Amino acid sequence: MIGYLRDGFGVDPICRVLQLSPSTYFARKQRPKSARQLRDEELIPLVTAVWEDSGRTYGAPRHPRPHPRRAPRRLLHHRAADG
Repeated sequence: MIGYLRDGFGVDPICRVLQLSPSTYFARKQRPKSARQLRDEELIPLVTAVWEDSGRTYGAPRHPRPHPRRAPRRLLHHRAADG
């Protein structure tokens, strides 16, 4: 966020608002990327490709008809609606 806004406002004012020392910001920028960050950079294009291939859907796939495990719930729902 600071890197994005620093050209317009400068690092010091942004750090003041965030209650963060400017030296902390610059020290963080000097550190090498963590193993998690490196792995995330590998996975993001793969996850994005799957998301695009699925029509930009997220979560469990939708079934055109009720799943067999949902049948009891569906039947009880209809029974309750009948009174």
